Amino acid sequence: MTYREPHAHAEELHLLDTWRSRALDTVWRHPGDWSHPATEAVVEAFVNGTDPAEAVRRLGAARAHVGVTMSETIDDLMCLFRAVGHPAEPELVREVAIGWAAGTEVEPQLGLTDPVTGLRTRGYLVARLQELYDAPEGARSWDAHALLVLDVRLDGASTLTRFRAGAIVGSVLLDVLGTGHPSAQLRPGLFAMLVDRATAPRTVTTVRARVDAVTAERFSGFGLESQLRSPARTWLEQLPDDATLCPSLVESLTL
Repeated sequence: MTYREPHAHAEELHLLDTWRSRALDTVWRHPGDWSHPATEAVVEAFVNGTDPAEAVRRLGAARAHVGVTMSETIDDLMCLFRAVGHPAEPELVREVAIGWAAGTEVEPQLGLTDPVTGLRTRGYLVARLQELYDAPEGARSWDAHALLVLDVRLDGASTLTRFRAGAIVGSVLLDVLGTGHPSAQLRPGLFAMLVDRATAPRTVTTVRARVDAVTAERFSGFGLESQLRSPARTWLEQLPDDATLCPSLVESLTL
């Protein structure tokens, strides 16, 4: 057993209680799920002055295991930064996001999931688009699909704001569309998702309304509204006639 000075233990308990209170008062939805050995490990690292990266990554995985969303996980970590009175560290936000992404994988699929948004990578999205062209000769199955593009504009935003926005929008897209409609962040603030043309108008309306509502709620308390496009811009992109043109289509959206 490692010996720890009594005052250090008292400081850890105080920080843990302050962090928990801030989280429950602002961002945490299920009080009974907050406490976890991972939170204690993070606090211990902060109080002792050791690198908290590994503990923060474990915290992200622990949150994912109990169904906490990526955005709620990052908001909770922001409460810790405010509790210690330090500016938020983008590196630690990324660590908690990486841990969360790993925690959601039943079977790890390295390279296919963006750890910040929880969505698939751009390369994976392109691959799924190209699969639509594998139908029998003469069939045009890609005509029944389109790319829904969502732009919340993050030009000039800080790294931390980009992480938070990516996590928030990613959680909304997963909640609205599920995994059956592959989605990816093409660049900070720009997202694309595969949708059915038949239901596209309703999907566009739902996605835009949910993203606008959630981002307004999550960003209003941080004075970051000016760094985020609201309302979000959305449009549909027709898929090309040739599978080999899919990478160019996706690339053109980022320009």
